[in-house]
Amino acid sequence: MSADRPVSRVTARKLSGFWAFSALVALVCTGWLLSIPTERYAGMPFGLSPIRLSLVLALLGAVGISMLLAALAHRPGARLSAWVERARLPLALISLTLAIPSLWLALLPASQVGGYATTLIRARPILSYLAAVSGVASLALAAWRYGWQPRGPGTALRGSGGMLRVAGGLLLVGMALLAFMFLSGYGVAPDTQGWNTPSVPVSALQMLGVLLAMLGLGLALGPAAWRSAERWTIADTLLATGMWLAAAILWNAVPLPAGFFAPGPYPPTNGFQPFSDAARFDYAGQLLLMGERILGGRFTDRPVYMAFLALLRATAGQSYNASILLQVLVFAIAPAALYALGRRLHGRPAGLLLGLLFVLQERNTIEATRWLNVSHARWMMTEFPAMLLMLLGLLAFVLAYRRRPSWPYLALCGGLLAAASMVRANPLFFFLGALAYWFVTHLRVPRQAVLGCLALLAAFVLCSVPWMLRTRTQNNVTIFFLPKLENVIQVRYVEQAAPDEAHMTAPTALPGSATPAATAIPTQPAAAPATTKNTLALRAQVVIRHSLHTALASVFILPGDPNLLTLTNALHRYPYTKAGLAAPPTRVVGMMLLNLALISLGVAAAWRAQRWAGLAPLVLFLALCLSNGVARSSGGRYQVGTDWVLLAYFALGVIEAGGWLLAWSGGPRAMPTSQHDRTPTAWRGAVLAFAATLALCAAPPLAELAIPQRSVRTLEQALAQPEVQALLPAPAEQILQLSRAQGTVVRYGRLLYPRFYYHDRGEPSPRSVYRPRPYPRLVFEIISDQDKSNGVLPVTQIPDIPSGATAIMIGCGIRNDTQVHTLIILDPGEPRAYTRDPLAPLACPIPEPVCDNNHNCR
Repeated sequence: MSADRPVSRVTARKLSGFWAFSALVALVCTGWLLSIPTERYAGMPFGLSPIRLSLVLALLGAVGISMLLAALAHRPGARLSAWVERARLPLALISLTLAIPSLWLALLPASQVGGYATTLIRARPILSYLAAVSGVASLALAAWRYGWQPRGPGTALRGSGGMLRVAGGLLLVGMALLAFMFLSGYGVAPDTQGWNTPSVPVSALQMLGVLLAMLGLGLALGPAAWRSAERWTIADTLLATGMWLAAAILWNAVPLPAGFFAPGPYPPTNGFQPFSDAARFDYAGQLLLMGERILGGRFTDRPVYMAFLALLRATAGQSYNASILLQVLVFAIAPAALYALGRRLHGRPAGLLLGLLFVLQERNTIEATRWLNVSHARWMMTEFPAMLLMLLGLLAFVLAYRRRPSWPYLALCGGLLAAASMVRANPLFFFLGALAYWFVTHLRVPRQAVLGCLALLAAFVLCSVPWMLRTRTQNNVTIFFLPKLENVIQVRYVEQAAPDEAHMTAPTALPGSATPAATAIPTQPAAAPATTKNTLALRAQVVIRHSLHTALASVFILPGDPNLLTLTNALHRYPYTKAGLAAPPTRVVGMMLLNLALISLGVAAAWRAQRWAGLAPLVLFLALCLSNGVARSSGGRYQVGTDWVLLAYFALGVIEAGGWLLAWSGGPRAMPTSQHDRTPTAWRGAVLAFAATLALCAAPPLAELAIPQRSVRTLEQALAQPEVQALLPAPAEQILQLSRAQGTVVRYGRLLYPRFYYHDRGEPSPRSVYRPRPYPRLVFEIISDQDKSNGVLPVTQIPDIPSGATAIMIGCGIRNDTQVHTLIILDPGEPRAYTRDPLAPLACPIPEPVCDNNHNCR
C-alpha cells in the first residue's frame, strides 16, 4: 500500500484494537501497582508515596492516551493511522528496543538485584505494561512490514507430523529412562569413587537473555533471519568469526578463581601456577623445550597436548596468564565449530543459538571453579582440547554423509580422532562408535560401508604411527593407548572394592599422575573371593551406573529450575548440594521434562534435515557416556566431552519450536536447510585439513628430533664458577661428594612453580609436597636431565624468584620431599643464595622446623 493512500478499514480497526489493548493492560497494571502492600504516607493523596503516586499517574495517563488514540485510529481516513503506516519500520525497531529490556526486568526476580529489590517490585507493573504493549507492537509491526499472514495451529505444524512422532517417541524413552534411574538408583545413587557433580549450567537468566535477543534479531531482520543458504557464505564466515572473537574475549575476561589444578595466586610470582596433573603436562612440555624429549623420554599417551603446551611456553614464556591467553585464542575455535555444526544440522539460527549458549556455558564453568570439580579452557588440562578435536572430527563425519567423494572427510575424521586419542583416551570410544555407525547406516551399499570404514581406520592408524614408532623404540610400547586402558581396569576394578563397599582410604593415583585428596577410594575388606560371574556382574553395574550418571548429569547443562536464577544461586541448589541427585523437587522434574522435550524435538529435527548424519552427535554422546562408565569416572570435569551434545540438540529444538510459534502468529517458519543431495563437491579442503592433522599428530616425535639438547653446564661446571663457589655452604668438592651420598640431593636445572606459603597454609592434597605445614616456606620443583625434584625451603621472607629460573638446590631427601638447605639462583639477575631459616647444619637428615603456638620456629 502506498504512503499517500488512506489506510484500509481493516487496518484502522486493528490499530484501534491495539490501542484499546494498551488501555486495558495499563488499567490492569494500575490495579496491580495499587495492590502491592506498603505503608501509608500522611498528607499524600490516598496515602501513596511520591514514587508510587508518580507510577500510578503514569499508568493512568497511558490509559487515557491509549483510549484517545483508539478513538482517533478507528476512522479509516485518519491521519494518525496513515502516519503509523509510513513509520512502521522505525516504530517496530523502537518497540523492539523497549520490549526486550522491559521483559527482562519484568521477569527478573527481586532477589537478584540486592538493595534494589523493593524498587523492582514497585516498578514491575509498569515494566510489564511496557513489555506487553511494545512486544505486541513489535510482532504486529513486523508482520505489517514483512507481510506475515496469521495461520491456524494445524497450518503452522503442517508437514511436521512425522517429526513430532519421532520427538514424542524419544521423549517417552527419555522419561522411561529417568523413571528407571530415580526408582532403581542407577545413575543417581553415588558410587564410592569417581562420582562428581553434574555439568555447569547455562543460568536461567542467561538463557532468557539469549532467547530474547534471538527473538529480537528475528523480528528485526524478518524472514531473512530464518533462511540459510545451501552453501557456506561470507555471512557464515563473519558469524563464525564473531563466535570465536566473543569466546576469546569473554573467556579471558572472566576473573579466574583459584582451583585445584591452578591454585593461587601466590608470591613470589603473584600469579597462578599449574598443579597436580596440569603441572605434569606442563612439565613434560618444558622438558621438550630443554631438549630432553617429552616427559624426559618416558612413556606418555598424551603427547599432542604436551607438545602444544611446549609451543605455548616457547611463545609466551613462563607467565601462566600469557600462556593461557594464547591457549584460549586456540580453544575459542570451539563455538565457531559448533556454529558450523548447528548450521549444518538445521540452519543458521540454530548454529547461532548453539554457539552463544556454549560461550556462556564455558564462561560459567570458569566462574564455577571455586565451587565444583570442573575443567575449562583456562586450565592446562586435557578435557577441553580433547573435546575440541572430537567436535572437529564429528563435523567432518557429518559432512561425509552429504559429500562426494566422502573418503576425504572420513579420513579427516579418523585423523582428528587419532589426535584426540593422543590427548585423552575417551575419543577411542567415539572412534569405534563412528566405525560401527558408518557401517550400519550404509549396509544397503556394502561397498561404500566397507570403504568408508577403511578410510576411517587407515587415517587413524596413519596419524598414530609417528607416535607409536617413538613409543616402540624408546618405551617398548607399540599401541600407545593400551597401557592407559590396562591401568584403568587394574586401578578401578581390580585393586579397588566393589561399589557397594563403604570402607574408605587415601586415594590411589595412576602411575605418573596425581589424584586430588577429595576423591576417596574404597578398599576391599577381607572376604571370601568372589566368583568370576559375580565379579563381572559388579563391574557391569559400575559401568551402567557411571554411564547413566554421565547422561543424567549432562541434562543439567540446561537450567534445572523454573525460577530465574543466577549461576551462583543455581549452584547452591539441587543437584549441587550434598544430597546429590536424590529426591529432585517437583519444579526441577518439570524443567527436566521440558528440557528433554526440547532435546527430543532437536534430535527429531536433525533427523528430518540430515537423516543419519543428524544422529551422529548422539552417537558421540552415547560413546562418551560408555567411556566414562568403563573408566568409573563421571560428572564434573569428565562431562566436558559430552554435555555440549545435549546443548546442541536443545538449540535445534528451541529454534524448531520458535519457528512454529512465529508461523502460528503469521511470521516465517524456521525451516532447516535441505541438504539431502549428494552432488560432487570440492574435496581439496578436506585433504589439506587432513594433511594439517597428520602434521599435528607427527609434531611431538618430530619436535623431539628437531630440538637439540641444550648445551648447559653440568653440575660440576656450575659449581666451579667463582661467583657460585662464593655462595655455597661448603667447598665445591664437599658438595660434589655429598651429591653422591645416600639421602643427599643436589640438583642443577630449571626451577618451576615457586609458591610461598605462610604458616599452616598449603594445598588440599595430603601426599603432595605443597600440603599445609606449620612453618612459612618456599615450595618449588626443579627439572633437569636427571628427573623432577621437589624442594621445600623454610624461609620467613618472600624471596624474589621467578618461575623458569636456573638454580642449584642443595638439601636432603625425605620421602617425596627435599628439605632444602641452600638454594642458589644463577639467572635471571646476579647469582644469589637463599638459606633455610631457621638455619640448620648441612647434614642429613635435615629436620623440619618446629613452631610453637606463636609461630616461632626453630
